[in-house]
Amino acid sequence: MTNNPAKFIGLKGYGLAVIGRIPVITPITKENQRYLETKRIKMGHVYGSYLPGSIPGFSEPGIEKSDFSNE
Repeated sequence: MTNNPAKFIGLKGYGLAVIGRIPVITPITKENQRYLETKRIKMGHVYGSYLPGSIPGFSEPGIEKSDFSNE
């Protein structure tokens, strides 16, 4: 369970059989929005991309910061 693609690749590098990756569901709030967006842009973290549809308050690839709801 991780949002970090480097962990997925790193575990495979140790010879472990990694059969998939389950993203950690991370609600986007006013307090963590900038932090999560930085992790997505700089480190490739993925938030909710494998979910079957959109869930309000969760990020999806390609969504700009201005698209996040801060209610």
